[in-house]
Amino acid sequence: MIAAELAANCERHARPPYELRVFHLAGVPTWCEVVDSDPDLGWIPAVLDHSRPQTALDLFTENGRGLILVRELSRGHCRAYVTTAFATEAPAKAVAFALPTRSGTRLTCPPLLRLGRRSVRLRLTDPADSAEHGRHG
Repeated sequence: MIAAELAANCERHARPPYELRVFHLAGVPTWCEVVDSDPDLGWIPAVLDHSRPQTALDLFTENGRGLILVRELSRGHCRAYVTTAFATEAPAKAVAFALPTRSGTRLTCPPLLRLGRRSVRLRLTDPADSAEHGRHG
């Protein structure tokens, strides 16, 4: 549900291309990022900050509750930060959250994302993939 809310926010408020990334530790999915091509974080980190007091919401408004929903559903285990888009290698932003584990614990920060990104890039640049892209591109 959180990933769907973030994807809908991207479609409505952000610039494509969009990326959905799920990071694994020891084979267990632990962190999910939704990335868009606008590196400006704006007010997003403030909304996701679980330590800030909640504001009263107008339950009948059409917009404005998505990031608050993300914050509450993730129990505050969410962040927004500048990253690099895999598709374009350009600056981008990620809005991310920790996935619950079987033990019920969640990460409090992104898990070694630089290593995870390097691993994904290596998989994306597999020679078979490059040959395939070269034929179509």
